[in-house]
Amino acid sequence: MVRSNGFNAHAGLYDIANAQGNAVTAWSKSAAHRLPETASPTKRTRASAVQVQNAIRLDKKEAETRAEQEKKDQRQRLGAQRHRRRFGFALLFLGVVWRQRNRISKEKARSEELLLNIPPEEVAEELTANASRRPSQSTRSPSFFTDFSASPP
Repeated sequence: MVRSNGFNAHAGLYDIANAQGNAVTAWSKSAAHRLPETASPTKRTRASAVQVQNAIRLDKKEAETRAEQEKKDQRQRLGAQRHRRRFGFALLFLGVVWRQRNRISKEKARSEELLLNIPPEEVAEELTANASRRPSQSTRSPSFFTDFSASPP
């Protein structure tokens, strides 16, 4: 005969020993934890109420523990999502910077090539080194370079 009392903490020990065929051992193990047969119905009712209250407290604690664990798990998931988003934005930013640097270097090479093709070589070298040139006369070519944007209106 298997005894089922969901509120007695030692009912499980009784059930295990009884299932193994040790009914006497099971009864002796649970004797210390049950009310005597001579106890009044009021004491038994109080004991049952206390057991029910203890079970309710235990259920509440387990529910609180589960809720706290779910909150922690949710925070971890949100943190991981945040890190993935930040990493994605960083990669996107680096891609844009890399692309712009390539464009700038290509344009710089193109402008240097044009600079070397249009004026004489010594003028191009001076412009590349100083970004400006002093006026000079040359008998070899009839060319004139000027900056119209700096002239007065």
